Amino acid sequence: MDIGWVTRTSGSRLGAGSPERAALHFEDREQLDYAELFRRQSELANGLVALGVAPGDRVGVLMRNCVDYVCLYFAIARIGAVTVRLNFRLSPRELAFALDDAGCETLCLQPEFCEPLAQVIDVTPVRTRVVFGEAFDGAGDGVIPTSALARHGDADPGLPLPRADDR
Repeated sequence: MDIGWVTRTSGSRLGAGSPERAALHFEDREQLDYAELFRRQSELANGLVALGVAPGDRVGVLMRNCVDYVCLYFAIARIGAVTVRLNFRLSPRELAFALDDAGCETLCLQPEFCEPLAQVIDVTPVRTRVVFGEAFDGAGDGVIPTSALARHGDADPGLPLPRADDR
């Protein structure tokens, strides 16, 4: 099974007959059923496309493990972009190197990582930062809250599905 299979089927075959069945359960804190997983994945995918993320683009992800991380990972795969998973234990300088080396123009992160990255963000190709977090309301050029992605709806992104030989 590949991630593309999951992104293509999470809203249809995987949850067929029981879309309310648990699809994702994270450390007894949050649970998503198949319908909600597909909805959130689609919202994020549409929002990223609206930001200009295209198939083949690199999207940095600087987040701790959470349900949003999984939904984001599926969304990035659904549009054919590449997830660049970043270790939150890296120093700002090491993160800047990783972002530059991968060519990430979009970075998705949690609020606690905004301040450390502020020191080095100007030396990276990152132009847009999407901050995941209930309390975050957006601040600064190129910084948007994750809630802004949901404005683009939860319909299928309408992009060709990634193929196994895509690079």
